[in-house]
Amino acid sequence: MPPVPRHLSFSFLALAALASASCSPSPELREWTPADHGQEPQAQPNPQQAQAQPRPAASGSAVAALYRMSCASCHGTTGAGDGPHEPEGVALADFRDANWQASQTDEALGMVIRAGRDDPDHAFGERLGEAGVRALVQHVRAFAAAP
Repeated sequence: MPPVPRHLSFSFLALAALASASCSPSPELREWTPADHGQEPQAQPNPQQAQAQPRPAASGSAVAALYRMSCASCHGTTGAGDGPHEPEGVALADFRDANWQASQTDEALGMVIRAGRDDPDHAFGERLGEAGVRALVQHVRAFAAAP
């Protein structure tokens, strides 16, 4: 019998090993749990209880960050209209003023956020989407309630 080429013998051994591995029982699959990584299991949230809890303060929320990035450079971090890039010769509204707040509807505020007042560079509707516009309207409203 002629000698078997070396590359064929390695192929045969690899094939035999693969066949024997596929015959062994596979481990039972199960769902991952926190205990798999040494984490303590946490209680499942109760939707009714979550609704009863107060919302986090606006200063720690994503909308506050959105305001700081998109609005505060002109309107100021406190909403006083005194940001470092306040347009020259233009008096911006003081969002903290209760009279100003009463004179504005949510729809009017949303329209200004979406389309800008007189400058299309300050139109944020396409960048923020409707949910972002509504969140900013509520954030502007919160300046009046701030101490």
